[in-house]
Amino acid sequence: MNPLIHIGYPKTATTWFQKIYYPNIKGIHYISTEEVFEMIIRPHSLYFDTEATREYFKSSSITPQVICQENLLGFMNLGGHNGVLTKEFANRIKQVFPSANIVIFIRNQVDIIASAYFNYIQNGGTYSVNHFLFPRGNKSLNFNFQYFEYDRILNLYEKLFGKDKIHVFLFEEFRNSPEKIIESYTKKFNFSIDPDNLNFSSVNDRYRKILFQMARVSNIFTSERTQYKYYLLPIPRWYYLSRRIFKLLNKFSIFGKIPSSVDILGNKNVTFIKDYYRESNNILLKRYRYLPIKKYGYETSQ
Repeated sequence: MNPLIHIGYPKTATTWFQKIYYPNIKGIHYISTEEVFEMIIRPHSLYFDTEATREYFKSSSITPQVICQENLLGFMNLGGHNGVLTKEFANRIKQVFPSANIVIFIRNQVDIIASAYFNYIQNGGTYSVNHFLFPRGNKSLNFNFQYFEYDRILNLYEKLFGKDKIHVFLFEEFRNSPEKIIESYTKKFNFSIDPDNLNFSSVNDRYRKILFQMARVSNIFTSERTQYKYYLLPIPRWYYLSRRIFKLLNKFSIFGKIPSSVDILGNKNVTFIKDYYRESNNILLKRYRYLPIKKYGYETSQ
């Protein structure tokens, strides 16, 4: 079997695949996210050595090789640096693993962008959702909407690897029927795994409504972990302590319900997002007719 490269998207259960699924597959060489980062993502473009990197990964006698690293799409909250990193990493994958199968999970843009903003707050962010979605001035290389135009990402990888090597899945189908989807996924790639080793519990959960707002305020007192923020009085290790506190408090319903995507983004932004991605999703639907994206609320005009 050719190498399998699972490139994301972020917020589509990649953490679950990295921690639970791929490490339990028998007879493969699962390459850690840290190793992929050091060998493929971290090197400067002017210093990336294709031959040395290819030889490094060839040194393993166990095949097939499997990678799952969502940052290969170029870092979600940086918008792939205007797509520059998105394209650069795609070319690196092609150079190092020329015959790879590419796996990509996609998600309704309203939900994935809401999760992106939650992730920003969870990682120390302080700006409002509007400031996050529509960065000003020299902050324009942070979040951008083009990152989630799935038709363009798929077109990039199709040109590099061929459409027969691109395998697209919906996160919503996995979320609704994880056992069924994983059974089909395992058969598709001829993996061997003991289902009893799989825990389908959610790995990342959103904070409840009140805690979500408290976390944003709390982040004012730490300089961790994103640069795209403001802070007043950084308290040493407050970021790590506060995350543990919020995780504990999140068990209690007194802090409200889990916020929906509309709660996080607001109605006006949801309408903008739907309008923005309509044409991209139309193209996606034409090229990947087997994907039931309309069933899961992806905005289309069909």
